[in-house]
Amino acid sequence: MRPDKLVSTLACEVAAQRWLAEGRAERARAMVSQARQGWSPPGWLEQRLTVLESRADALAGDIPAAVAAARRAEARSAPDAAAAPAPARLAARAHQGARHAPRPLPGHGPPQHIRSV
Repeated sequence: MRPDKLVSTLACEVAAQRWLAEGRAERARAMVSQARQGWSPPGWLEQRLTVLESRADALAGDIPAAVAAARRAEARSAPDAAAAPAPARLAARAHQGARHAPRPLPGHGPPQHIRSV
């Protein structure tokens, strides 16, 4: 294991968490990608990166990618893996619900007093 690469990858992991906390999915995705660049992280770290990847994909609205990453994380059977699919599954359900929600007829929105200004 290369200590310099490990430290760099951990820094990328922390940065990805920060970008997720700020709602910046693309930056989080970039940090996860950078963390993996040029090597294969140890299993425990790859697990953590995959969980972050799933969360970033869900935040970006890429539900199929989020679910796929969550499944990869789940397959690793680490303690964090049990929780990995949850955000992706919630995002998938929300996305499906939004697609199937009834849409108002044109000109028939909420009453005037409910509309936001």
